Amino acid sequence: MAIVTRYFGVTSAGAADGTTWADRAALLTAGVWSPVLLTFNFAGSDSLVCRIGPGTHTAAAALAAGLFVSAPTLPNVLTMHGCDSSGNLLTPPDPDWVCAAPAWDDSGLPVIATTTNVATSSMASTLWRLIKFTASGRNGSMISTGVLDWCSFADSTNNSAAIAFAGCSATNCLVSMTGDAYEAAVSVSTTAAVNCRLQGVTGSSGNRYGLRNTGNSVIFWAADHCTIFGFGGPGVAHTSATATHAAGVRSSTIINNGGSGILLPATASQTTQYQIRNCVLSGNGAFGVDAQSAANTWLVNNRYRDNTSGPTNGMGNYPEFDAYTTDTDDATEFVDASGLDFRIKNSAASWGRGFGAGDQEGARLRPRMTNAL
Repeated sequence: MAIVTRYFGVTSAGAADGTTWADRAALLTAGVWSPVLLTFNFAGSDSLVCRIGPGTHTAAAALAAGLFVSAPTLPNVLTMHGCDSSGNLLTPPDPDWVCAAPAWDDSGLPVIATTTNVATSSMASTLWRLIKFTASGRNGSMISTGVLDWCSFADSTNNSAAIAFAGCSATNCLVSMTGDAYEAAVSVSTTAAVNCRLQGVTGSSGNRYGLRNTGNSVIFWAADHCTIFGFGGPGVAHTSATATHAAGVRSSTIINNGGSGILLPATASQTTQYQIRNCVLSGNGAFGVDAQSAANTWLVNNRYRDNTSGPTNGMGNYPEFDAYTTDTDDATEFVDASGLDFRIKNSAASWGRGFGAGDQEGARLRPRMTNAL
């Protein structure tokens, strides 16, 4: 039993067998994934770490289980990890980064790109770390399963089905959607986004969600310490039609979206309960939270300001606790809203109260697991 390492560049070098950086294989040749990767024996006793070097690697087909002689498994996983020009693993550019602050610098990451309507990956049992993904023609999700850590997504596709990633557990990731038409930056059902920064544009068609939550089960938390802003539709939209579905949103900054900050399902006879706690909901084009008269929702310690239609709607017989609605403006409340730094300014009255995805330096951040009912 071992963890095997193989090295990959934009082009091959030396023996091209991937055993060292000097003998690295090309990750993709004419868009086709390397046989060094695809012939690795995941059915044996070893897992594989692929060190992916700098530059742009352009894929003509998705990395999928059917391409492998034996595909990755839960015991024998595949790790796709960015490395530098000497084959050394990259490390996070700012380990203390919180997603309410400006985006971390992704300029040193290797890029895996697609330019046509193909996915990047549908591989389960795979971790992607410190890699940037770009797409300009993908009419669906770029990555549809796996685990993401310190990854960056730039999706410029102009299609109402475009999604950066779906069905993935993600931490510390950046997502930018720049096409006029798209479905969502992120779609989750049984997975979660933690400390992720999702940025959209108003656009003109498609649902244009920030985070879309689907499924038929209960998940906490779908969005945890996330910053979601600039989308043409709701920042977070719960779209399941199943009455047994519920998902929570915690300690997130959801601002300046065209629809409600959080849109809950309209499905009648809900049998579960939602929780929205410690969030900043400001500048959204409809409500801060819209329960649509159907979702059973606990609201605790949320900050509301300047949502076009008001703080909340459709809450039924559910009370709200510790709402903070004192009026102010972006310049007073955020470190630098024009520079997209949405941390709570340390001179603001809302500083240090556990609102949103991060305070300016010196603030007290609430532990993630202490706020459940």
